[in-house]
Amino acid sequence: MSSSASNESPETYHPQYTHNVIAWDLVADCWQGGKRIKETGELRLPKLRDQDQDEYDAYLSRAVFFGATSRTAEALAGMMTRKMPLIDVPGGEGTAENEQLIGNVTMRGDSLLDFVNMVLDKAVTTGRSGSLVDWSEAEARPYVSHYRERDLLNWAIDREGSKEQLCFVCLREQDYRFTNFTVSEMKIIRRYWIDPTDQKVHFDVWEETDDSTDESFKQTVPDTVMTRRGEALTAIPFVFHNASHLGPEVGQITLYDIAQLNISHYQLTADLKNALHIAGQPTPFATGVSGDDGEDLYLGTTKAWTISDPAATVGFLEMTGESLGALSADISNTERQMAVLGARLLFDAPGGEAEAFETVQLRASSETAALVRIATHQSATISEVLQWLFWWRGTEAKHRDVKASLVLNHDFSTAQMSPTMLSALTASLSTNAISNELYFYNLQKGELVPEGHDLKAELAAIQQRPVMTPPVATIDLDDDDDDDDEKAAKKKAEEDES
Repeated sequence: MSSSASNESPETYHPQYTHNVIAWDLVADCWQGGKRIKETGELRLPKLRDQDQDEYDAYLSRAVFFGATSRTAEALAGMMTRKMPLIDVPGGEGTAENEQLIGNVTMRGDSLLDFVNMVLDKAVTTGRSGSLVDWSEAEARPYVSHYRERDLLNWAIDREGSKEQLCFVCLREQDYRFTNFTVSEMKIIRRYWIDPTDQKVHFDVWEETDDSTDESFKQTVPDTVMTRRGEALTAIPFVFHNASHLGPEVGQITLYDIAQLNISHYQLTADLKNALHIAGQPTPFATGVSGDDGEDLYLGTTKAWTISDPAATVGFLEMTGESLGALSADISNTERQMAVLGARLLFDAPGGEAEAFETVQLRASSETAALVRIATHQSATISEVLQWLFWWRGTEAKHRDVKASLVLNHDFSTAQMSPTMLSALTASLSTNAISNELYFYNLQKGELVPEGHDLKAELAAIQQRPVMTPPVATIDLDDDDDDDDEKAAKKKAEEDES
């Protein structure tokens, strides 16, 4: 591949990109919420027939967007980060050098956990993003650049037998240029490829030009070979994060179905609000009134109406509201559909009844199967990012040889252990039917143990606990006093009777 032989624009798109970009935009708009949805105007809320601009502006202002998509995404991502991920990196997290790297993996102030949240936000919404791991000569350290799905413009895979390798990827960035008092956006295109002639990784950079020029992009960094300590790279340090699979191909768009229903719900509520506004305005009418009776009939005035025709009628147009029932029913049905597709966390359980522990566990295991798959794929791809990150600093020949990993939470059940189960486990432990390890493991699964508290710490705490002895009952050995009291009580009773 040549960086200058072709007249093609650097901003070219993969066929799968063009097939999915409209769906990505839909999900991204719904994820950003009502402000973004209203900014799209007629794209998400088309004009009614013969509606002029003023009427449409009022129609749009009355519309209400219910943030089901964003709330569902927050809940799904939150379940994967409900427990701290297990991180294993060369040298451990506690070294000063690793703390500095993990505390700012992007060189923009984002920690490793911030980066994880960026990846998960995309995984549970559009289902796609990517990460480039590069070396900064100025900072003498590696860093990660995260790209959203719309900025992964183009890519290609080289297949040799059962082996696949990323041989080309084109990425888009947004930057700003300013002149005097004007700030404007500028696109930057980064292209990475493996040259088939030397099997080395090359890259170049293109920047968007001003509108006054004939060409839309100009090359700012020429064809350059990527190197580490003077050695050319033979693999592109880029990782795709997909929700439904591993690899560069576009997969499932996680919240697309919910986003579609979310827009339908938005349009239905706009129609209902508009209808209620129109129907709720008092509209007077008068029949049998001639011009001689007065050209203007004022409401809320001290003047009297005089109408010469005794058959004339006046009143207000009213509606019963029955015609709006279909709209309200359709809105409720759409909300139920969103709940079935994954937004059930937004709605209360039917009837508000409490569910048994076993019922919650069974329902949770069946409903979180897709979430487990997402967590598994993101754990694998984020681990590969860590391998690339520490490969730049290390001496391993390939990034796959680096012992680095990150495992996200795969336990999504929030139901605590039932008292019956706890009693049965405790009885089994007391009769030596199960071990301390198995007993403590079940306490952890049942959410009865603080996060980070292990069996060793628990046993140590038990050993340090002061011995609790039951209080000893005191016995009165002075029988004479008891006899005296009894005699005195008997004497008093006799005196009372007399």
